[in-house]
Amino acid sequence: MDSHKIRLKVKVGNYSDGVDINYILSRKGELYKTVLHWYQSADNKVLATGIQQNIQRFIGRLFDNRDDGAFVRVSVFLNGGEIEEAESLAKSFAQEILNLLPKYWTVEQ
Repeated sequence: MDSHKIRLKVKVGNYSDGVDINYILSRKGELYKTVLHWYQSADNKVLATGIQQNIQRFIGRLFDNRDDGAFVRVSVFLNGGEIEEAESLAKSFAQEILNLLPKYWTVEQ
């Protein structure tokens, strides 16, 4: 299996400078998989690595008595060479999720 991982900047309404998320393209034979993933914490904080999420969760425990976070992954499978189309589909779906998640993040009291 071949794979390639990079960071991808996604422009989203809730984040004026965009956010960095991870992009992986892998191939096994003729089957390709495009994966976008990130960690989300404390309502609207988007983090690219698990270490960043652990630090954020620790800070949340100390100052806000919160220990929440999520790992979010969007995957698109395809046969053949429509890689750009799959990447575009995954990216637009990820943008929708990034816009929706803060609205549904729980508020602890």
